[in-house]
Amino acid sequence: MRWSNETMCALHLDFRTHARLKGFDYCSNNAYFVTAVTRYRSCVFGTVVDHSMQLSQRGVVVSQCLKDTERHHPQVKLDSFIVMPNHFHALIYIVENQVDATPASRSPQGGESRIRNGTAKGPAAKSLGAVVGSVKSAISREINKLRPGAARTLWQENYHEHIVRNTEALDRIRNYILTNPSRWQSDQENPDNNGKDQIQEFLDQLTLNNPPRCDDRDAGVASTGESFDNE
Repeated sequence: MRWSNETMCALHLDFRTHARLKGFDYCSNNAYFVTAVTRYRSCVFGTVVDHSMQLSQRGVVVSQCLKDTERHHPQVKLDSFIVMPNHFHALIYIVENQVDATPASRSPQGGESRIRNGTAKGPAAKSLGAVVGSVKSAISREINKLRPGAARTLWQENYHEHIVRNTEALDRIRNYILTNPSRWQSDQENPDNNGKDQIQEFLDQLTLNNPPRCDDRDAGVASTGESFDNE
């Protein structure tokens, strides 16, 4: 699903927020740029041929599970995404949580963690981390249906996220996602890359006109809390 800039602005997204802020509510209505990478950067989702992705059977599973995100998470809208040989990028909106959320449903950690007996136990329900963890787990389950145990060590535990700040950044992220296959030879996740395409540098450019405060961090690495022990 591709949303117009006008539609996204109508959601009242707060572009002034910064990723990994202490107390930031990751259940809140925002646009997020998410990247999840396979463990050991194993290229199991397909290959890039003539600047185009050729998905493997497992890559098809990843693509379908991403497309199913909205069906399983009504508070989520999926914009652009791409499945690469060993990772996926997705532009995700959380748009409805503020309507039905109650104080009791929110974590004191800003929607970032569930708290049990005073200890953080994974991401809060309906948060970005919960959504990404659910997608990764769904992909693993479906791949295991193809071959039992194939997804036991599929993922790196965490994922990278960046809060989209303005419509210019939105368009640049969409372009980055859709043109990722053409830059595969220089992609930092490519085990044989030449090191020129660094996603952190791209994200730094997005925030040049809206720099984080000294106590903020951008493009953080967040735990999803999912478990693959039984996969």
